[in-house]
Amino acid sequence: VVTREQMAAYVGRLYRAITGDACGSPSPFDDVSAESYAAGEVGCLYELGITTGVSARRFAPHDELTRAQLATFFARLYGVLSA
Repeated sequence: VVTREQMAAYVGRLYRAITGDACGSPSPFDDVSAESYAAGEVGCLYELGITTGVSARRFAPHDELTRAQLATFFARLYGVLSA
């Protein structure tokens, strides 16, 4: 089981490793604590358009990641890297 928070951390760190760009900003979501290990990555992915959350104010960091969400994260990452 992988959570949405864990996937955000992975994808955000992968983005940094591939591009060398520093990416990390405060999360715009009410349910992502500033103390979360993935808060910066969630903010980064939001900034890049890789995630929009499950609603305008919720990311649902502790929810189990679905296959569709996994595919969406990687498809959007590919789009960002290909631009």
